[in-house]
Amino acid sequence: MRSAIRLCMSLSVLLLCFAIALSGSPARATTPACSVAEMQTFVNAHSWPMTISSTMMKTLTGSTATYCDVVAYLVTAGEGADKGLAGIEMGLPASGNWNQKFLFLGNGGMAGVLGLTSAPIAGTEGLSKGYAVAMTDMGHTANRAARIPVFDGSWQTINGQPNLPALIDYFYRATHQTVVAGKEFVSAFYSKGIKHAYYQGCSTGGRQGLMEAERYPDDFDGIIAGAPVMDITDQGLSNVNCSFAFMKPSSAWISPADLAVVDAAVQAACGDPDNHGLVQSPLACSLDLNSLVCNSSNAGKCLTQDQVTGLIRYARPLVTEKGAVLTPGFPITDLAASLPSITLASAPFDPANPSAWFAVRWAASDNGFKAMYGSAFQTIDFPIWFDKKNEAVVDEAARQKNLVLNHLGDTQFPERMAQFVRKDRKIIIYHGMSDAMINPFQTIQFYMDIATITPGGYEYLQKNARLFMVPNMLHCGGGSGPNSFEALIPLENWVEKGIAPEALIATTTTTPARTMPLCKFPEIATHSGLGDKGVASNWSCDPSNRDLLKMGAFGKLVGFPYTYLDRQHEGRNESRDGDR
Repeated sequence: MRSAIRLCMSLSVLLLCFAIALSGSPARATTPACSVAEMQTFVNAHSWPMTISSTMMKTLTGSTATYCDVVAYLVTAGEGADKGLAGIEMGLPASGNWNQKFLFLGNGGMAGVLGLTSAPIAGTEGLSKGYAVAMTDMGHTANRAARIPVFDGSWQTINGQPNLPALIDYFYRATHQTVVAGKEFVSAFYSKGIKHAYYQGCSTGGRQGLMEAERYPDDFDGIIAGAPVMDITDQGLSNVNCSFAFMKPSSAWISPADLAVVDAAVQAACGDPDNHGLVQSPLACSLDLNSLVCNSSNAGKCLTQDQVTGLIRYARPLVTEKGAVLTPGFPITDLAASLPSITLASAPFDPANPSAWFAVRWAASDNGFKAMYGSAFQTIDFPIWFDKKNEAVVDEAARQKNLVLNHLGDTQFPERMAQFVRKDRKIIIYHGMSDAMINPFQTIQFYMDIATITPGGYEYLQKNARLFMVPNMLHCGGGSGPNSFEALIPLENWVEKGIAPEALIATTTTTPARTMPLCKFPEIATHSGLGDKGVASNWSCDPSNRDLLKMGAFGKLVGFPYTYLDRQHEGRNESRDGDR
């Protein structure tokens, strides 16, 4: 009996202590409501330097999935610059629908805008899968009145001087610090840890992905970087170079109808007969562009000498005064689809009315150079000229000024990817072979250089970093090739299950739709010889294939071989193979 009494007393004491402990413990925080007031209270409780701007419950189009859309502004600091202010937008699924993953989206152009479901890589897929999704404006707000707001460059300077906080934010700080803040916010919001963090972006977003891998390898478990603008320093110069090719003289301008003539010649000479003329390996092509000059035998399917010269200049590299390759020449596939809106606009350039030239390349560089040199600066006078080999040569003093302003935003440093690889992170890089905006050959050379310094070469590099070149795809999508493909699920499988993507299955957006595999570099897809050529299962990727490493006359024309190794040092690329 006494034992029973003692047992009951012990249990009573334990229960009483447990009740006291519960009553003295703070209640578990509830998830904040989707309102500015509650979100700001939540932010203040964590002492984040963040101000909530707006909140709204939204429903995905064509879905029943709802999420709280939160726009906030974060004070950025450090990294060698004064404080800045970066916008961040987050999409937060209902607690029961969150998959405990975080997805950060990249930007386009010079950024300055927010919009989760309208970003270059929309957050719709991530939100529908239960991701907490976020993006940033990269530390400035674009001028909505600008001709092309995402290419507004007015924020880069203040009173004629570089706006260093905004530039550092754009180059790397805003992305990194909004990623860190966003992950902390999401984890606290759901009172759960994030299991996996991913990044996805294209163009400027591709550069953001590479920058994250190189500077902040702990931010993400996996990264998708498409068509990366890896060389900001020389991108503006390349834009001018490619525009000058068809401006000087104005008779070099090529109409869309004449560009179709070029496309037909390229496909006939370089297209893969097994897959409807797609050019899987343009660098191996040996088409002589001079054969397009009109003569007695090719009337109606030819160009003038000035037009051909312009085309050759477009395909030739941009070099320093000492002949070092800064950027390679551009591909000449799918020009009718890519050039009119990006480089050529819709009419020959009029020197008397330069502002009427609406090509995206011209607008991007014109805005940037006016910010650098003043609103009265005429980009048509930028000191780039063509030498006797039709290579564009940039004045060294102008290059150095551009270098000082922009070099911190560059990511074409193969050596810096080593830390990301050592940490066993995963990255998928892709680029369209017919991209007329951001040079796909830069991406190829960058990956080749990483393989060069990786012990074990491609086989070892592919354990962590894989490149997929997309035949006939334009900038981040579009074109006659297989340009629609899923990358997030393959990245998830690679990170979470250890299943590396041997190929990405891509679909054309043309009718009838065709599918084929995009093989990891340096392989190209090979048809089995059996079955429909428009069905991916009838194609294969051979790990021993190295066809994308082959160089023909066109490879030499665009400037190969060159290298980005030791690019951070002056005097880089001061010599290369060939007849210099």
